[in-house]
Amino acid sequence: MSTEPDRTELEAELRAFKRAVDHAASSIFLTTVDGTIEYVNQAFEVETGYSSAEAVGSQPSILDSGEQNDAFFAELWRTILDGDVWSGRLVNQRKNGTQYVIDQTVVPVTNGADEVERFVAVTSDVAGNGEHGATPDESEQLFRAVFERAFDAMLISDDDGEYVDANPAACELFGVSREALLGCTPFDFAAPEYDVEAAWQSFLQSDRDRGLFPLRRADGMDLIVEFAATASIRPGRHLSILRDVTALHEARQQQERQRRKLRVLNRVLRHDIRNDANVIIGYAELLDDGVVDRVEAAAAITTRANDLVRLSEQARGIEARSGEETAGRRIDIASRLRAFVDQYGSEHPEADIRYEGPETAPITAVGLVDSVFDNLLENAIEHSDRPEPVVRVRVEEHLDAPSGTVTVEIEDDGPGIPSADLEIIESGDETPLKHAHGLGLWLVSWIVSESGGSVEFEQAAPRGTLVRVTLPRRHTLSTDTATVENGWG
Repeated sequence: MSTEPDRTELEAELRAFKRAVDHAASSIFLTTVDGTIEYVNQAFEVETGYSSAEAVGSQPSILDSGEQNDAFFAELWRTILDGDVWSGRLVNQRKNGTQYVIDQTVVPVTNGADEVERFVAVTSDVAGNGEHGATPDESEQLFRAVFERAFDAMLISDDDGEYVDANPAACELFGVSREALLGCTPFDFAAPEYDVEAAWQSFLQSDRDRGLFPLRRADGMDLIVEFAATASIRPGRHLSILRDVTALHEARQQQERQRRKLRVLNRVLRHDIRNDANVIIGYAELLDDGVVDRVEAAAAITTRANDLVRLSEQARGIEARSGEETAGRRIDIASRLRAFVDQYGSEHPEADIRYEGPETAPITAVGLVDSVFDNLLENAIEHSDRPEPVVRVRVEEHLDAPSGTVTVEIEDDGPGIPSADLEIIESGDETPLKHAHGLGLWLVSWIVSESGGSVEFEQAAPRGTLVRVTLPRRHTLSTDTATVENGWG
């Protein structure tokens, strides 16, 4: 929580910063996202001949000399609207009609939601005659002020990719001090699957790049960051701007998984309900015509009606669970499994159910993970065709993996899961010609996927089913061009 001294100190800092900008030798102006000028400093007035009153409310196109074409400004706008820094040289025209050459840098300013709110343009007169241009020291001071106070992480690299400068936001993002960060490269923080060398070489050749980068912090936390990089802001120096979009990335993945789940659920329900209903209607018609044994028809109708009831209960269970906790949390899966083995052993004394594994086995999974093993054990016992079903629950920890994993195997000696159903579950798709009867196994697949894990189904030897569920010990992540006229505006 902010305190009064904190606010006073911040206000004093902002006043000092504004005084520095007001009196900076470099020409500086701020615009809205559509290019309307909101502020100009004194150097802008001297350099351009336009007073603050004349410039504010206008577009930067008041400085257009006609020397740059529409494509030039379209590229400038595309770059800054994408959130990238634009740097380049152009010819401007003063109020009195004289032209002059400037080096200009345009920096997007984002809000707390990472949306571009306005732009800051800093220019220096290439002529450097002392009347309008900034000295190198003054330009550097202004750059440092922007660099140090930026909310986004900003890094400067050399030609080999080594970080030679980093702002406080970068240190916070990477989870290290500035001293520890300098001298490192993207290789030191990239997830193993990311080809840093290819990405770096492509960037150096294209001069500009943007995209997503799977960042592994110094503390081992995995993030997805969005980056925008500009090459050669100075000779041999390259600027990268990064922001954490992990939450946004996960939300988009969650939405896609939800759409896929609903699509498959709809098809499975339609198919299974239609099949069972057709059988019931068929037997009812045969009964009406008197061409089928009443006992046989009643048994078939009862079986199919019970299938519909079970299907309805499974769908209702999925709907209820969809509102439960979906954030990853630490769970001792070994103790949970031993409790399930005791429960089902008590409910089914005829079954031989045993747990084999460590006393404790921590995992990170969604709160729904209990439903996975509840469903698998229920299937193994209640769908068995043996008078004394045999079920083995085995747990093994794998600490050599990057994040560490725990594997749970549930093996039974029952009739096995139909191969057609296994093919559909493992492929993650469903078509009108292929369906998985019942929703329990779909629920297993979805929850394990939500937890960042995997599930495999195999035929056990000599008979039965082996289900292998692998879950992480620590959660890992599943990683317009504007229409313009001449000039800025």
